[in-house]
Amino acid sequence: AATTAPDAGADRTASDARAEATAAEARRADGGTTADNDADAPDRPSGDDAARLFRQAEAAVRVCAGAEGPGSYRVVVVVRGSDGHVIETHVTSELSAESVECVRRQLSDLSFPPFGEGTSSLAWTFDVAGPAAADAGTAAPDGDASIERTIRRILYRAKRRALACVAGSTGPITLVVDVDGSAHRASLQRILGSVTAQEEACLREVVETTEILEEITESSAGIRLPLRD
Repeated sequence: AATTAPDAGADRTASDARAEATAAEARRADGGTTADNDADAPDRPSGDDAARLFRQAEAAVRVCAGAEGPGSYRVVVVVRGSDGHVIETHVTSELSAESVECVRRQLSDLSFPPFGEGTSSLAWTFDVAGPAAADAGTAAPDGDASIERTIRRILYRAKRRALACVAGSTGPITLVVDVDGSAHRASLQRILGSVTAQEEACLREVVETTEILEEITESSAGIRLPLRD
């Protein structure tokens, strides 16, 4: 579900009222900057414009979330009326700090239609289903592809710890992992990207201490896990 402030003059449904209440709360938290404080003020983005732009950003937000989720990103953007540019972006989420920063960068590039002087605060919530939902409804993991998806999902739970290993470096990194189903353990086959010996040791420990569930009885080799693009 996603929310933003609707047009003041539009016919209001219950969801419209909730959306406007969310936006009003965001404006109060932001210090109530502008004529946007007046419920009847015309100089603010229309609900349709705001909804259209936020929905256009949904694909980019899903990319930021990656294999994380389910969860949500709660967003408040402050828009400058003279040119429609976003001048402040606030994002909160129970998901990783890296994904939150990615979402913040994406939304900072939004451009709304100019609507007058002053600024307006708009609230929106992006829900992400996570990889489990993407696999929902598939058959039990009795094929190589299903097994690999299940293992990949398990390993991605350790992504935050793995990212902490390479926090002091830059550049793309992909882990190539083998999983021994009979021993219920994962091992790091190799790393695609430049890391120090200390970072490699840390990444190896993260992979090898990731719990492989007992129901995983098949082995899989060469699973690629993009850690950082």
